[in-house]
Amino acid sequence: MADVQRTGLALRDPLPWHDFAQAVRTAEEAGYEALFAPEIAGREAFSTLAGVAGATERIGLGTGVVALPARRLSTTAMAAATVQELSGGRLVLGLGADRPAGARWTAFAVVSWGCARRCPIVPWRKQMGSG
Repeated sequence: MADVQRTGLALRDPLPWHDFAQAVRTAEEAGYEALFAPEIAGREAFSTLAGVAGATERIGLGTGVVALPARRLSTTAMAAATVQELSGGRLVLGLGADRPAGARWTAFAVVSWGCARRCPIVPWRKQMGSG
């Protein structure tokens, strides 16, 4: 099997929406395979990706890392399913779990294209604890 390199980008700058969407379209035209939208700089990842889904056709759309302790799991699952549908199956879901005492976040990512359809979030609740 050939060793394939995939190239993606994370847009973290608080660009105005028009500039942000144009940067993603330019990245798609240049051959980037994925955009990751971390929840920093004033943008919520799922809303950002839903907007970008309508402005692009091929580029994978990923959450940079969504901190699960900061949101309801059912809302996260619905948001992921919405982006998955709007993007035609291009969602890459990155999730973060809380760490003990004083530590920041430990991240783990589900990096399979179309994971919201094949890997439902809700059953993971038992594995990660209630929250």
